[in-house]
This record gives sequence, C-alpha cells and structure tokens, in this order.
Amino acid sequence: MFQSQNKIDGFIALDKPKGPTSNAIIQDLKKRYGLPKIGHVGTLDPMATGLLLLCIGQATKFSRFLIEADKAYIAELVLGESTDTYDADGQITVKKSIKGITNESIEKALSDLRGAILQKPPMFSAKKIKGKRLYKLARQGKEIEREELPVKIYKNKLLELEGSRMSLEIECSKGTYIRSIAHDLGKSLGCGAHLGSLRRTKVGKFSERDMVSADTLSHSESLDSFLSPIDSALSQLPSLFLKAEECGKLLNGQQVALKKKENHGHRVLYEGSDESHKSFIGVGEVKENGVLRPMRMISVSR
Repeated sequence: MFQSQNKIDGFIALDKPKGPTSNAIIQDLKKRYGLPKIGHVGTLDPMATGLLLLCIGQATKFSRFLIEADKAYIAELVLGESTDTYDADGQITVKKSIKGITNESIEKALSDLRGAILQKPPMFSAKKIKGKRLYKLARQGKEIEREELPVKIYKNKLLELEGSRMSLEIECSKGTYIRSIAHDLGKSLGCGAHLGSLRRTKVGKFSERDMVSADTLSHSESLDSFLSPIDSALSQLPSLFLKAEECGKLLNGQQVALKKKENHGHRVLYEGSDESHKSFIGVGEVKENGVLRPMRMISVSR
C-alpha cells in the first residue's frame, strides 16, 4: 500500500467567529502549529460566522473540488435600509418605510430569486475585473459596470419576520453573493434591505455537526482529532479501485488504459479491491476513450 508522506493532511470544519478575516485565521493557525501548507475553501467576510473549511497539508491539492460544492446559510436581513456594501458594515444610502411588507409579499419576492438566476457582484467584493479588485475601486468612490453571472438558488426559505428584521435559510451554488440576495430582495420589495448577519451552515458534505470552535482549536495541542480524511470530503465523486501497478503509473504522472468501461468524469482513486481494503491516492479523470488521467495525486512513500 502507498502511504502519505505528510503527517498532517485533511480538512477541518472550523466554526469561524465574527471579526477576523478568513486569511487572518489561516495565518494564526499556520504559525501556531508550524503548518507548511494550509488554506481554506470559500472565504467568509469578517462579519460572517460559521463553517470555514480548512484544508491542511496535502488536502490543499484537492480544495478545487470543494470550491465547486454547494453551500448553505442562515442570513438575517434588515429591511428599510440600503447600504453601499449591501451589508451592515457599509454606510446607509437609502432609508424607506417598511409599511405594507408582509410574509406574503416577501414570499412572492423570494420566489423570483429562486432557481437559476443572474446575479450582479457587489462593488464591495474581492472579484477582479480587468485585473482590479472591485472593493479597491469602490473605496475610491468608483463604480464600474459588472456583468451578471449565473448562480443557482436551491432554497430561500423565510424563517422569521419581526419588525424590520427577517431571517432566511438559503441553499445555493458556488459564487453566490448572499449580500446581493439581500440587496435584490430589498429592491423587489420596494423598501431596500441589507445583510445584517450571516452564518454558513454547510459546505458540500460538511455541516454544523462537523464544526469545531476556534477557541477549542486554539487550546488544543494537536489537530489530529479534528481532521477529516482527504477522501471523505470528496464523497460527491464516484470511486475507482485500482491495482498497485496502475496506481504506480498514475502517481508518476502517467495515464492508464482501463480494462473495464467507465463513464467519463472525475473519480476518487484508491489502491485496493474494495471499501474494506483501500488506500487513497488522488483524483483522476476518465476520458471518453477509456483512458484514466491523473489530476491531483498525493505525495507518497512506499
């Protein structure tokens, strides 16, 4: 069996607190534990809390497959106030009455923001246009034309409406700006709105039940007990079991001609014959001609 060279490899579902940036958390953990490689899957704004999926060691090679994953949030919106950043950290630009706003009118507006929609990125965002971060232009008082981008809103359920505050449960595709949902909903209702608070509850297979608090993590001598194996985070992909000789070729960057017919697409690759006897080696792509191409492979020792 092939064995990983690194001692600390895997994913950690961190419950991010309000305040620090996602990068600040990464840098603190990197220094605290002397980690050579650490990253995250999907940035959370400083005001946001909840699931920040950390990838450590060789897991950083496979973060691209998690970036594509769907996500879920609990969002609190403030009705009657629009801000320049679309959230509570910005300056209020417009105030309007919320008289006449009801559960029924909200549900109607939400239905228009459900399914496959086009969404314009906010100016106060990290998105690059012509090599420039939008938030840097926004801080200079500039606003430029932004192309609407396709996203999918699988669920936007009204949980509570109390006065000017409402909470939503949202499930969506990658690249969705929850701040833009708040802004667009406010426009649809005619009273304006912004995002008051945000908590991410799910990234792919990881949910709140998997999360560890930042305080617990910071007071632990080891990260081992909080790590999820790399392949456990890739459960949305089908598995492919291979012989040692085939694995050796793939780990050396070579392609392998499969003897059995497989549908085209990505596969989680294992050395072994079944679930009870397997060793994760990486992710490959089955081409239409039946050839398996290595995509991201772990570094191994024999």
